[in-house]
Amino acid sequence: MSEVPPIVRLRDCPSVPWLNGGGTTRLLWSDADGQDGFDRRISIATIKAPGPFTLLPGVDRSLLLFEGDGLVLDVDGHRLFLQPTVPLVFSGEQAVLVPAGQAPVRLLNVMTRRARWTHWLRCGDESAADADCHVLLADGPAGSGMEAGDMVTAAKGLAVAHIGFRPRNLSERRRISAGLRR
Repeated sequence: MSEVPPIVRLRDCPSVPWLNGGGTTRLLWSDADGQDGFDRRISIATIKAPGPFTLLPGVDRSLLLFEGDGLVLDVDGHRLFLQPTVPLVFSGEQAVLVPAGQAPVRLLNVMTRRARWTHWLRCGDESAADADCHVLLADGPAGSGMEAGDMVTAAKGLAVAHIGFRPRNLSERRRISAGLRR
């Protein structure tokens, strides 16, 4: 299993354009093994134009507005307004559309393969000792070199989104817990 590195700089993550031309993704971390795709994935998405999200059957997703004033999404025909600090959780089977007429935004995007993992995403909660990693929502202190979008495993006193992963399989949970106690 791929472990989350102590720090990932957003500026070092290549920007990959979407196939539909509506935005780009910068992959912060994934446990992809090159054969079966990912089970867990964290990225920053920039939405620049209207269009549909890619359907991802079997995947649970969470979005958090990272930069911008808000984003309107049509999710299975229901209009939702994504605001800063309030994650949107949905399944990869749901039809999600970015309607026309919106300013560009950046989103934190967390995805897990539902059969194997679950995840949670919280914003700004100081009591996130159970988090596996944190993504900075604003630049770090002057001189720290840390910028909004960087991912870290320790983030005391910084404006962050906290992300946690848990295996769905009980025997996998026990194996991971045993490994952490060594």
